Amino acid sequence: MSFEKRTMLAVTWVVALFVITTSAVRGQFLARFANPKVEVTMMHAPGFPLEVERAAVIPEAGDECAEEFAAAVVERFVDNGVELVDRQNLDQMFEEMDFGLSGRVDPATAVELGKLLGPTALVTIEVQRCATDRQRLTKKHRNLKGEVFYEYISRTSGSFKGTVRVTDLATGKIFKAKTVDSSPSREKSSYDGSPEFPSEFEVRDAFLADATLQVHRMFFPWSERRELYFFDDDECNLEAAYKMLKIGETASAARRSEESLEVCKTADVKPKFLARAYYNLGMTRFLQSRFDEALDLLQTAYGLDGGNIISESISECRRAQTLAAEMAELEESGSFEVAAASGDAPPTRMAGHHGSTETDEAGAAGSGQGPAGSVQARLEQLKALHDQGLITDSEYQAKRQEILKDI
Repeated sequence: MSFEKRTMLAVTWVVALFVITTSAVRGQFLARFANPKVEVTMMHAPGFPLEVERAAVIPEAGDECAEEFAAAVVERFVDNGVELVDRQNLDQMFEEMDFGLSGRVDPATAVELGKLLGPTALVTIEVQRCATDRQRLTKKHRNLKGEVFYEYISRTSGSFKGTVRVTDLATGKIFKAKTVDSSPSREKSSYDGSPEFPSEFEVRDAFLADATLQVHRMFFPWSERRELYFFDDDECNLEAAYKMLKIGETASAARRSEESLEVCKTADVKPKFLARAYYNLGMTRFLQSRFDEALDLLQTAYGLDGGNIISESISECRRAQTLAAEMAELEESGSFEVAAASGDAPPTRMAGHHGSTETDEAGAAGSGQGPAGSVQARLEQLKALHDQGLITDSEYQAKRQEILKDI
């Protein structure tokens, strides 16, 4: 083959590849543009498997930032109806028991504190980093005539990192520490010299507010409004599920998505519509926290038609699955940082405690503590979890049957 022919063949392949790639990119862009998003409420369980009704908050001794952070955490607890142990009484108690306010409580000490304080969550707060920084920056620009001009930026940045440790004084169990981290920044710009720096107090308030919100989500269920892609094509009546999800009827949307998928499987439709049917059903399963099913469906959808919308949803579903697995491991197997080591019997459990389900039920059945461990109380607690969307229908029914067997 001559050089000219080889060159022409290479150019042809490059052009073909460019057309294919461009078409794929254009198709993905049009998919994002043409298909609507639906706004849904996603429920999240707290980071610690505890339902806190009484708490004692201890900041790192001598640290002004830790004191301020602890005060903000206390305010959040109060706003959520949590009873707080008086700090003065707590300090006196710690002095009498002859150990410092470092928050480094061992299981034996936790049991002793539990005898004095009753069922309480002991929350210790340490701050590793709490600082602000100022920078002056310059950006070079050109106008339409090619003339150079400069933009002057004054930036104030914040950096906060803290650690939250929790001990359930009702059981003596110490949970793995969780980290809070926040790095906000504020800036002002000018084309006539360097402007004033944004307030350091504003930045400090920002990272403390963000860190406090992170702590709030460790102790209380929370929800967020999210926009998710959901296909509403006429083919296979995909729009029916979209309409249900649009008004917040997730269960109905799931049923309609199941019907649409069955229609698409038997109808002579393009692969992209079959992929969208799998995707829609996968997303409803995702919203129902049925992550294994959701991933299977989404991966099937990706195999049929691919695209960034589906791949991004797969990634998000995997993240949610990982978080759910971590919670399940913490709750079901009791994967605590330190287990109670004292030979003394633990005090009464913290009211509403959601630790290991097996531990809760065994403790309730054998403790003889009356209504708190009764079948009725456990059923009411289970129903509350279901009503909040923290467990699925199937999980609710299965657990309900387990509880009823104890009658």
